[in-house]
Amino acid sequence: MKSQPKAPIAQRLADECLTLYRIMLDGCRQIELLRDNAFGPGVADRSVSELLEAKKETEVAVDRILASVEKLMATDCSDADSVRQAINVNCMAIYEACTFQDITGQRISKVLHSIRVAGAALESLHGLWSGSLVAGPSAAGLSSEADSLLNGPALSGEGLDQDEVNRLLTANVGR
Repeated sequence: MKSQPKAPIAQRLADECLTLYRIMLDGCRQIELLRDNAFGPGVADRSVSELLEAKKETEVAVDRILASVEKLMATDCSDADSVRQAINVNCMAIYEACTFQDITGQRISKVLHSIRVAGAALESLHGLWSGSLVAGPSAAGLSSEADSLLNGPALSGEGLDQDEVNRLLTANVGR
């Protein structure tokens, strides 16, 4: 039984070049979709501005809430009418300050949409690169998920809860 002759080297190189061309063309299409859907002109800057504005709105609301609580705590409790009035005025101020959540929620939703679209496009690009003959884009310099947890609060259900932290700190104080 004769073995099939191997394709000439020129044909194999041509096939590999064609495969690479298709992968790069698919990658370019994915990048174009990413640019059009998530990060068109000004979208990244707009997303940063939305987050900064949400942060500012949150800070203002928290300041208003804390000021109202401080006023409530400073209320002279010897006069029932003044207590009732202080409670009504300051609770209304707290209630009004809490409306920030709706606006910040809308701002953050816009940013989340852009991040989700970008993430989907990047996953698709990763799939193109990981299945190709060439190595994908370098991940050098990107921190691991564990490293990223060192830079901020954990998500719900991750990390230690406050009671556990307190227990650990209390246990180590005597050492």
